[in-house]
Amino acid sequence: MARVYLNYEKLEAEAVNRKLSESQTGKHIQELLEALRQQVNESVPSFSRINKIIEQTEPFEKTPTQKIKRYLYVN
Repeated sequence: MARVYLNYEKLEAEAVNRKLSESQTGKHIQELLEALRQQVNESVPSFSRINKIIEQTEPFEKTPTQKIKRYLYVN
């Protein structure tokens, strides 16, 4: 499983340019996440493949050295 925080400003600008509705934008995001999962899985060994990608709506909390506090995001 992987958590991904998207660049929502860029996605919103793209949706405005393409004149997408809110539901179409949500579908587009899901398509992007699936494409990302497939792209990653093509380049990693079978034991490292991602089964599911979760959209992280808030930015990851980080340490002073800018590392993600992984223990906060354990499922």
